[in-house]
Amino acid sequence: LPNGNLVAGGDFSFTGRTPSAYVARFTTTCPATATSFGAGCNSSVGPMVLVANTLPWVGGTLRSTCTTMAQASIGLGLIGITSPGIPLSALHSAGGAGCSLLASLEATFPLSPSGGSVVTEFSIPLSPVFAGVVLQHQLLQIEVDQQFNITLISSSNGLRLTLGVL
Repeated sequence: LPNGNLVAGGDFSFTGRTPSAYVARFTTTCPATATSFGAGCNSSVGPMVLVANTLPWVGGTLRSTCTTMAQASIGLGLIGITSPGIPLSALHSAGGAGCSLLASLEATFPLSPSGGSVVTEFSIPLSPVFAGVVLQHQLLQIEVDQQFNITLISSSNGLRLTLGVL
């Protein structure tokens, strides 16, 4: 099941030491979660929204989508340990009003928006040491003019990810 539970059916009457008539459900003690936090700000075409398409399971791939990306823009994916909450205008003069850095920069990767959105994929190593680790995920958008001058830097909401293990 999407939440990590496993349902099995068969010719058995016990699951471990628990009576179970032909059906058993197994659950994880460390579920994966992806929770939105903070607010995205406006790009030149509207508010940027980041959503998780999959949950961050150890040994799996986190997939997320950010919408309302401008045509002449470069995406920058961020995955970090902390959420600095720094206004983008404090980092660069093109930082948009109300735009904040919600993920620290431990992992950064360039993205190429297409059709107004961008999909990110981030592989999570298959090691139980990552179970329960909390990460922050965000997308920044750098808009440029025809001379490649930066005209606006905007940001999505953040996703707080808890890495789960099955």
